[in-house]
Amino acid sequence: REELDIMGAEQGTRFGLTATLPCMPDQISNIDSVFLNRVLDEYGLLTVDFHGPWEKKVGASAALYDRVGEHGLSVDSCVTTYIDAGALGENVNIALPFYGLSFAGAFAIGQEATCNWAGDCSDTVAWQEDGGVPDYFNIYRKLPELNTTFNNETMASF
Repeated sequence: REELDIMGAEQGTRFGLTATLPCMPDQISNIDSVFLNRVLDEYGLLTVDFHGPWEKKVGASAALYDRVGEHGLSVDSCVTTYIDAGALGENVNIALPFYGLSFAGAFAIGQEATCNWAGDCSDTVAWQEDGGVPDYFNIYRKLPELNTTFNNETMASF
């Protein structure tokens, strides 16, 4: 920050400084948000991949709100935790996933999976061209043939 301020003063401008910060509760607890206010202009909160096919239970990748019993695994929890710790709300940005995570044979949040992330959990049949991790443009293209479900607790679709 200091070096950017020196260079900015020499060039008659101000250079911004940003960082991408984690959202998992155990990682946030190690971050000094008050200190970051002094050195960062914006925080890019990594509000994606709260859940994925590396777990036994299906969950929303980027849930807006927590499920009961899953405190800290949502956009709301991440943003609130940083702000409660002293981060300036006007400096907070959130990430939006432009990809999907798939589970073969899974149809609901909270459903148990019986495999691991060795590729067995991902739906590589429906999303063959993406190796089970569908890109946004392929999801968009297949929307007319997909069953979309909205989870009112997490406010996330799947």
